[in-house]
Amino acid sequence: MRTAIVTALLFLAIPAAAQPAQDVRGWPQKPIRWIVNSPAGGLSDVMARVLAPRWGEALGQPLVVDPRPGGGGMLAYGLGARAAADGHTISFASAPFVVLVSLHAKPQYRVSDFVPVGLVATAPNVLVASPRLQARSVKELVDWARARDGAANLASVGVGSTPHLSGEMFNRMTGIRAVHVPFNGSTAALNELMAGRVDYLFVNYPAAAPLARAGKLTLLASGSERRLGAQPDLPTLAESGLPSFRSVGFYGVLAPVGIPRPILGTLSLELERTLRLPEVRERLAALGADPASAEENARFAAFLADEARRWAQVIREAGVRVDG
Repeated sequence: MRTAIVTALLFLAIPAAAQPAQDVRGWPQKPIRWIVNSPAGGLSDVMARVLAPRWGEALGQPLVVDPRPGGGGMLAYGLGARAAADGHTISFASAPFVVLVSLHAKPQYRVSDFVPVGLVATAPNVLVASPRLQARSVKELVDWARARDGAANLASVGVGSTPHLSGEMFNRMTGIRAVHVPFNGSTAALNELMAGRVDYLFVNYPAAAPLARAGKLTLLASGSERRLGAQPDLPTLAESGLPSFRSVGFYGVLAPVGIPRPILGTLSLELERTLRLPEVRERLAALGADPASAEENARFAAFLADEARRWAQVIREAGVRVDG
């Protein structure tokens, strides 16, 4: 755990270039490989493909999206960490990036192996319950689960995932004792929830929203710091009695440490310009994500360091292990 905190602080000490490059002659010499930590068709992959055409056009070379699922993201981040720092390989980062280094005894990368290019979007994890519970608020769910004293089931999309860790944090903050039932991905977990075979779970908002609109599950609260623009009637967990609760998925771009600053500056600048395009923002919003603002992008490195610290603490306190 201590290693995760130290590497996060090292990462924070290397700020992303905020100014346009002054001299990037000879770059890019070839298409830029964009390693993505999800399978083809996964949310990270889809987001990358939304950005790639316009961003690549601005850079003067195609961005080739390269999905590398495996190990919950470990494979992709390991490849990204070992790539040449010449500006021809970048990585798509989401929440597992700051979690895996604390979950594994021997991770394939360190947080400090990368520098931030920019934040693309955020999407909160949300608390959802099976319709059979008849719980319509966080308080009702907490009262129901406490009354069962260990008999309730907390499902998750996988051991060590941020939705799993969010559930562990929620249980500790509310005093709930529950049995953890992990599944391999959100589809399986949500199917079991809708069937009433598990009771509640945290999941990324884009996965839950259409099912909630169809009445197949109950959406109780968001882990975001402010209410969702797409669903302003949904309270946050902070508003629901847990003021320090935060669980926000993020999607951003990293480059290997050592990348020349002029190249990093150009990547960052053109990504920011691409994210300002109305059609790009509309397509990201349609995926259930909140496109990053300039202010959020400026805080991206600090946000990543804080996320690494927070989840390392949750992992330690909950005793979550995936190896050694």
